[in-house]
Amino acid sequence: MKLRIKDNTLRLRFNQNERELLEKDRVIIGKTHFSPTAELIYQIKETKTSISVTFESNIITVFLPKEKVDELIETDLVTVHEVVTLEGGKTLDVTVEKDFQCLVIRSGEDDTHSFPNPLAK
Repeated sequence: MKLRIKDNTLRLRFNQNERELLEKDRVIIGKTHFSPTAELIYQIKETKTSISVTFESNIITVFLPKEKVDELIETDLVTVHEVVTLEGGKTLDVTVEKDFQCLVIRSGEDDTHSFPNPLAK
């Protein structure tokens, strides 16, 4: 899974293999290791409530309602987007989307399991 953070925006992109995990386990987990004892975990998790985000103990969790998870799994829906209001009135722009294969090959990028790009000829 890919994680992108810029200011108060958070974007998670998942590939076809991760889609299968989401379908089976109702969660996708990614990790970035900074040292043997420090890592950042980011995950998409199904919930029964609305879209929300938590950050606790170095774990970013984006909660998606079951209906949205099902729609991402079962349909051509590409993106789920929500502006989440945080405590204190600030907002976080949250996007969860399918990761498409790049149209231009980039060195070091492996998008073997990404979704086929609809713009590819």
